[in-house]
Amino acid sequence: MEEKMKREKYELLCKQVESLAAGETNVVGVLANVSAAMKTMFPEEYFWVGFYIVASPPALPCREGALQVGDSAPYKSAHPDIYNVLKANSLNHRNNPTEAEKILWEVLRANNLGVKFRRQHAIGDYIADFVCLSRYLIIEVDGEYHNNPKQKELDAIRSDYLYNRGFRILRFSNEQVIGEIDSVIKEIQLSLSQPAIPLPAGEGVGERPRLLLGPFQGTVACYEIPYGKGVCGTAWKERRTLVVPDVEEFPGHIACSSLSRSEIVVPMFLPDEDEEDGRGDVWGVIDIDSTELGTFDEVDAEYLERMAGVLVESLESACGAVESSPSGG
Repeated sequence: MEEKMKREKYELLCKQVESLAAGETNVVGVLANVSAAMKTMFPEEYFWVGFYIVASPPALPCREGALQVGDSAPYKSAHPDIYNVLKANSLNHRNNPTEAEKILWEVLRANNLGVKFRRQHAIGDYIADFVCLSRYLIIEVDGEYHNNPKQKELDAIRSDYLYNRGFRILRFSNEQVIGEIDSVIKEIQLSLSQPAIPLPAGEGVGERPRLLLGPFQGTVACYEIPYGKGVCGTAWKERRTLVVPDVEEFPGHIACSSLSRSEIVVPMFLPDEDEEDGRGDVWGVIDIDSTELGTFDEVDAEYLERMAGVLVESLESACGAVESSPSGG
């Protein structure tokens, strides 16, 4: 298909996507309608089109109205009954950090240690100073008041609560962070290199991060794709659009269908004001396969990334997806 015609069809499709997503609260329904519209617009080029949704712990109760596909939306870990209180406290803490918290945040933000940390993030009934959800690691920076016997008792209750949900906890004093930051960093890196705490199957925490199949159009596909595996898992891990002219040449390609010859995968990013590019966690991916080699190019990537942004805006509107972006960089 010549570029001019492709762009014209994508412009029409983008308008359809905007119309389908506008004001909708049923995000799964939106994705189903969008996948159908995409397949209809490109019936020959799109052999398979659909969405894979990130499903990774902690699978704690989402607040009322939150979207869940399988056990997805891992960033929504606040207890629903006290969400508004936790959100207000979280915002207050982020806007008024201690000196030690400022220092440590500069180390943790922007994926400086190779993983994403969030600051002042609600988990269940509590707010963690810093948390890496993908590695179940919480970092607390303690002031002098934590030496109070009553506070120590409360900290122990809090720790038990978090341990029982699969999290590891590192505690540092303000003095350690301010005066021994290199040692603090080494201890964090060591903890990140260790596997997450395994919990009994069925508890919803301790499972490996993965993509779960959402709405799609086409033949039966892979239900589950691990983080960093195949084209979809790699696009998620590398946080970028992947255009694959020949799937047989892609290392570790997962063959959901023997008919697939080329593929494009576009990550869908949640917004995050702490990130320079405004892109936070990957919420899911758009996955499109073709039975022909070299079907997709930069034009497909341009418009699919645009559609991904529209859909995430719908997600945020429907679910309050990022809770004012309480995430680390």
